[in-house]
Amino acid sequence: MNIDSEFRMRAEQRFDYEVPRGAAVKPAIKPLKRGEVVDVRIAPPVQQALIRLSSAAATRPEALRLLDHVKQGRIASIICMNSSAAITRTRRLGATPATAIRTGEDAVVLLDPNDLRQGTPMIAFRQELDPFCGPPKPPRAAQPAKLDAALRRALAGFEAWRAGIQLGRSAKCALAPLDDPRQTVPASGLGALTAHPNVLPRLLCAAGVVTNLGGTPIQVRHRHQPRACNTTFVFQNDGGIIDLLPSNMNPRFILPDDTISRSFPLQTKLTKLLVDEFPTFLAATDGTARLADRVRVALVDLTGRRLCQPQFAGFGESLPMPGASTAKILLVYAAFQLILDLRRLVSVNGIRDRIGLEAQTKAEWPNFKCPPVISFFCTFDLAGLLLTVGSPAFDKLLTDVTKAPGNTPRANELLLLLGFEYVASVAWQSGLRHPQRGGIWFGGAYCQGGSPTGFTAKCHTLVDKDPQCPGEKRAVWTADPLGVKSVQGTALAYATYMTLLAQGRLVDAGSSAAIQLLLSVACSEVGQVLPVRATKCGDTSRLLHDAAWVEHEGRRWAVGIMSQGLSATERPRIRELARKLHLLIKGNGTP
Repeated sequence: MNIDSEFRMRAEQRFDYEVPRGAAVKPAIKPLKRGEVVDVRIAPPVQQALIRLSSAAATRPEALRLLDHVKQGRIASIICMNSSAAITRTRRLGATPATAIRTGEDAVVLLDPNDLRQGTPMIAFRQELDPFCGPPKPPRAAQPAKLDAALRRALAGFEAWRAGIQLGRSAKCALAPLDDPRQTVPASGLGALTAHPNVLPRLLCAAGVVTNLGGTPIQVRHRHQPRACNTTFVFQNDGGIIDLLPSNMNPRFILPDDTISRSFPLQTKLTKLLVDEFPTFLAATDGTARLADRVRVALVDLTGRRLCQPQFAGFGESLPMPGASTAKILLVYAAFQLILDLRRLVSVNGIRDRIGLEAQTKAEWPNFKCPPVISFFCTFDLAGLLLTVGSPAFDKLLTDVTKAPGNTPRANELLLLLGFEYVASVAWQSGLRHPQRGGIWFGGAYCQGGSPTGFTAKCHTLVDKDPQCPGEKRAVWTADPLGVKSVQGTALAYATYMTLLAQGRLVDAGSSAAIQLLLSVACSEVGQVLPVRATKCGDTSRLLHDAAWVEHEGRRWAVGIMSQGLSATERPRIRELARKLHLLIKGNGTP
């Protein structure tokens, strides 16, 4: 048996065995030996601490688990805070070596700043606990008792984080905002929170299980360019192309338990604004959002450094509503995502012609019944040789979808050319559709569509008696896993989209710039009263929505507004609401 296998066996050993009454308790496993703890990822004082902890029956399980976490790669390292790796990570988490370890603690679990939810943490302990960490001024004596206690507490914090961040776990944990932990508003229904101050960012845990809303689409592999904040709070490319995952697309106001980090001052003001000045839009004025409300709002302050550390407030932001034309922003994003996916397939596999590309996409998307129509999104010569990924027809279609009046038939065309399955996969893996929070979803096409280009009975059903489209036919996704079979959205998803766009994180910086340019000329309610960088309205006889990225008077913010059932005299009040939201942002303190 190799050493790693033995450690795994020891860590999984149960220590709650029964002992006959009156019998002496004997250690089930021998203490660790020096050869077992030597590892470049573990500082020498910690190696000695593991041997000490394993020598006592009461602390032996913790020593074995801690060592196993390192051996299995679940903990990257256990090192002195003065080491370059710990200092770099601490600074990326918005702290300093002097502030990362809180008063009363001697170690801290530093989460992965690239992926707070599923990355690999490291443990850093105070420099004073390692006589050889940094220049001895003055020479320091070892403090084994303090180090042992610090490691045990760090293990507890790490295991609380690891057990509490996934759907369906028995405990739920969340991280406080990086900029101001005091602004966290606990998720409703989770009950009292227990703080773990030796985790950075601060970890809050509670009992309770967050359930899945149900329905999971087929997911295929998408790639994107990760971007992270630098020390001047500007997003820049962070490494090479990686897989698109919700954890990589966090707009930075979603917590590891998939709930929302709210700015308490901004949230209080938004709720008060709606209750006091727009009470007729609400089903009740007790400050609680309901499905029967006629308005939903998601507001994100992105001013200055808040681009990297957004402050969020919302009212009914996750409650679903028909998406209207505002949901078309997802189609635009999915189109650019497809272009990057195709370019990656072409470059990595050396593809030169239509036959090779179609064969590779079938291998890449084997479970799609109706994959994207590749011939539309690429340019080939008469002999079938691939000239480029992208085409004039594709460029014109995107322009028509975002700019041209009466663009709904063209949006339906783009939807079916991309395919419901591909759009759903992009929505799911970008987090714009989420199993808890809902979001944007296309389970059917828009009205005014009839039988658009790309319609096939293999995947679509043409509904001719649809109450949503009196007197018209509409294509729906026959195998819609959510059973929605229509267009759906949330204010949260719309504001998230605009936040990611402002951060340059939709596909890559170039694609984000191109999407922003397309959406800069789209229809907008907010844009009627404020300057917008990107926007998309949704306007039907029953619905009035908007998603917008606003920059005005030195402030930058994103918003999703959804409303339903407003009369002709009430509709102008959505623009009034936009002006009031800007005043909230202006009054939201110094960025």
